[in-house]
Amino acid sequence: MKMADTRRDSRNDPRYRANGSAAYDVGYVRGAAAPELQPNRLPEEQRRPARRVRVRQKTAVAPFAVFGVLAAACMLVLVIFGYVQLYEATSDAAALQTQYTALDTSNQTLRSRYEGSINLSAVEEKATTQLGMTKPSGSQIVSLNLSGQDRAEILTAKAENPAKDVIEAIRSSISSMVAYLSGK
Repeated sequence: MKMADTRRDSRNDPRYRANGSAAYDVGYVRGAAAPELQPNRLPEEQRRPARRVRVRQKTAVAPFAVFGVLAAACMLVLVIFGYVQLYEATSDAAALQTQYTALDTSNQTLRSRYEGSINLSAVEEKATTQLGMTKPSGSQIVSLNLSGQDRAEILTAKAENPAKDVIEAIRSSISSMVAYLSGK
């Protein structure tokens, strides 16, 4: 029987009626005899379903999967060494940039000292008296007209085999990795 059905039956049963808010004892409702009490029984033992034991089957390893893992590991090593080489090249470039800045500053200092030490009137006097040089006359001055169009020629590179390029890149990566590991 459902729960709703038991409620309907208990509402109509005179043993369960209440007068106001006080409920009567079931055995003493309007002079009725006390119902027979049944002894408390323990519930019947219920058997649990047997536990299932999971057995794992040994899985076979596919050779293609092993090859794929090895290829991925090799590529990972090549990428790591590529990053190491990139870091070293960046560090070298930064050191060279610092050295270039220092040399450029030194060059500007030396150039300003050199230009400050030149006396143009002394050079002109030496050229005219000791070397016999003279200023050019109007007949010695020549003007060139370069109003023609400029022309540029663009050369195209020959297309090479892409597979050959890939093999060459792998070969150079492996050789540079070996050179890096050997400390050369």
